[in-house]
Amino acid sequence: MRTVIFDFDGTIADTLPELVKVLNSLSAGFGYRVIAGEDVKRIQGIELVQAFKELGVSKLKLPFFVGKVRSEINSRMSLMKPQKGIEEALLSLKKKGFTLGILTSNSRANVNLFLKGNGLDFFDFIYCGSSIFGKGKVLKRLIHSQRLRNEEAVYIGDETRDIMAARQAKVHVISVSWGFNSENLLSSRSPDAIVDSPKKLVRIIERLYG
Repeated sequence: MRTVIFDFDGTIADTLPELVKVLNSLSAGFGYRVIAGEDVKRIQGIELVQAFKELGVSKLKLPFFVGKVRSEINSRMSLMKPQKGIEEALLSLKKKGFTLGILTSNSRANVNLFLKGNGLDFFDFIYCGSSIFGKGKVLKRLIHSQRLRNEEAVYIGDETRDIMAARQAKVHVISVSWGFNSENLLSSRSPDAIVDSPKKLVRIIERLYG
């Protein structure tokens, strides 16, 4: 069963603009300065943990901070739009017979609301509950629960932690450069491929499965 598993935030949904707004809204409470344009580019070029350090969030406050950011992002789901070209890519993959799934730390209700509201009802399963620092274990559980063979699954994500999760779960991984992490940073973690458009993503997936 040829299965394509997508990360949600940043890969399917364009969450970055709202993420920046959320981070800026929390800056006073957590004691860091407001993020400007160049700050966003710099944060995109470093690992997630390092990004939090750059903001000046202490390790003690980090779990609460992450929870607060996630809660605020989830509450803004109705304001977000799909990444440009992703609808056409998903439709193309579905027509070609691929099984499509989502792995996300977002809530099922939020994801379903977004998908239905934007005409992206193409997915065969949605697997929720991934930890921000433990995606590998959750991806392994997903593979097991869906009874997938590792060589038949590919994970699509926009962060270095998606690459590490796929390696831990022993599945193929394709990185997309239109999300949170920069192409240079993604390349440093050696995914199976990096693409800069949904159209190219479809071609690479087809090539991967021969």
